[in-house]
Amino acid sequence: MIKLVHREFHTTTKKIKFNRMKMFKKFFAFLLLLRQTNFRQQINKILVIVFLLTLVTQTANAQAGEAEFPDWGDDENYWIEELQALQDSEDSDTNSHLIPPLVVDDTHNYVSSLGTLLYFLSPDYKLYRFDRNGAKTCDLYSHHIQGVAYYKDISYNNRGYYFITRSRKDKPYNEQLLIVDEYQRKVVNTLKLDDALSHPGGIQIYDTILVVPFNADSTKFYSVKNPTNPRYINSIPYMGQCAGITEYEGNYLVALYGSDYNRNIIRFVLLDNSLKKIKDIIWNAQAPADRSNWTPYKTWQGTDTHYENMSLIKEQASCSATPKYYLLMYHNDPEAIDVYSLNGLDFNNANPPDIQMVTRVSVRKPWLLSSGFRIGGGMYIENSWNIRFFSTEKGIANKTYINIYY
Repeated sequence: MIKLVHREFHTTTKKIKFNRMKMFKKFFAFLLLLRQTNFRQQINKILVIVFLLTLVTQTANAQAGEAEFPDWGDDENYWIEELQALQDSEDSDTNSHLIPPLVVDDTHNYVSSLGTLLYFLSPDYKLYRFDRNGAKTCDLYSHHIQGVAYYKDISYNNRGYYFITRSRKDKPYNEQLLIVDEYQRKVVNTLKLDDALSHPGGIQIYDTILVVPFNADSTKFYSVKNPTNPRYINSIPYMGQCAGITEYEGNYLVALYGSDYNRNIIRFVLLDNSLKKIKDIIWNAQAPADRSNWTPYKTWQGTDTHYENMSLIKEQASCSATPKYYLLMYHNDPEAIDVYSLNGLDFNNANPPDIQMVTRVSVRKPWLLSSGFRIGGGMYIENSWNIRFFSTEKGIANKTYINIYY
């Protein structure tokens, strides 16, 4: 948050003549976000408030003539480009356009205000590139990247890892899961997840749990406490094109899109702390009350209308606030995240949620031809104020790219 405030305000007051309405709009959004944070974040609130007061003083001094702004007129595009150039120089390595690993102090599994975070999400992306390090390349029409998730090992110097599923329709193979060490920029382990199932789908990590749905028969759960060597925990007898996972009333909530071989269906499964099923509920997009709230699109083949990557996310403004839940569905027609709210989910009375589309967040399409959210989309909650989204190339190559939006 401090870094974001610094970029959007402090740098602007030093470098440019900014648009007052945009400044106050962003300032107001920050105040709303600060108001919603819980007790653990009070120290960050104080630091931000002190910084904003300093900003106001600097701005007043500049407008009183004690500092100079270059006279660039009202060309808004010019200062936006300058700000983007400055961000690029801050975030990039000296010799490339690759951003450094994430640096955080703790693991957070929910957000304070999803709407505010999406409002500040940059439509552009940075590139992260890793070496396959002996992992097999993806031959044409044989197997492809399907999902991407991120985990930070706070017990070991905040080392970050990308988890990537690869799918092959005809048979199981030995590299269904690739683990990339973010710091080393290379694949450090490959695993075969199942001897019979051939097509792992879109994945998500919540806390230390990786959920991997298969396109037939099963969804499996793994512990990533030891990120280079995940441990199998349990499975449930439901398939999915992609899966999301989060906390729900002291238990785990899993969403499986395309369950029962039907892309109009989302199965919501309530699991206990050992990841054993308690109850499940099916939501059907073809039900008259729900159909209008689901917005299909053309896929990258141009022949179907379905998602293949998703995230399930919890929003809680404070410890005492009622949590809200959202589905984030990724696609590249256009490159965007479709955001849906889940309302009225009730396992006690077997009531499926009322799913409403909230917004579509469009971002810049990656320059690689076979790359984007539908190839392998995912997200990581850096903390309750910060979130990052990822997309990937279609296949593993000698140097494979991950696109990062934040």
